[in-house]
Amino acid sequence: MNIGKSRTAAILLGVVLGLGGCQYFEGGMQPQVTVGEEYTQPLSESKRRELNWFLEMGEYALKADRLTTPADDNAYTWYKRALAISPQDKDAQRGMNMISERYQQFARKVAEQGLIVKAEQYLQKAKMAALAHENMNATEAFIELMRESDIRTYRLADDALSVRASAIKDKLHSIGRHAFELKAKVLIVARNDKEGRWIYQQMQEASQDSRLRANLQTGKKPFVQLRIDP
Repeated sequence: MNIGKSRTAAILLGVVLGLGGCQYFEGGMQPQVTVGEEYTQPLSESKRRELNWFLEMGEYALKADRLTTPADDNAYTWYKRALAISPQDKDAQRGMNMISERYQQFARKVAEQGLIVKAEQYLQKAKMAALAHENMNATEAFIELMRESDIRTYRLADDALSVRASAIKDKLHSIGRHAFELKAKVLIVARNDKEGRWIYQQMQEASQDSRLRANLQTGKKPFVQLRIDP
């Protein structure tokens, strides 16, 4: 046997075996990707354009407060399409979080008015957009608190309120006294800021010793609400 040839063959065999764990790629030799290692294939140019379009439309819909309606042009649908192309896209995730935040704001507002069923409906939409939103637990806890609270609502007649009738003043003084006696949290819903401040002033006159703390909101139908938390 030719010893020189045998030695050469052995060396070549060793080189081949040594390269068995490597793979050749264009541009040079690279190590194989370890099993379980995350690998994201780059988007094609057409997919990238489609993604950008969905993100842009989602932003427009969000700014217009078209959160989940109409069916063919709302922020939730546009961002959902974007995430279908790129599940980790930060802009799409941020958009979903903003949708969730808006619905949580709606939920807290109507819950404060004692409309618990409506609040839960808004909460479900908030969860649909971003279940893991950082404020979700706090919003759920607030709705639960409103559910357990003693909420008393006093409707105010539009006409009497418009002319500042003496009957409406007497009613507001009475509501103010109850608010102080019960140490209630007060919500005033008026048709405008000026009207809301006037309602507050009438209620405040029920006490000269304490300052009434109230939350003012605008709405089509004026009313005062007292909330006694458990």
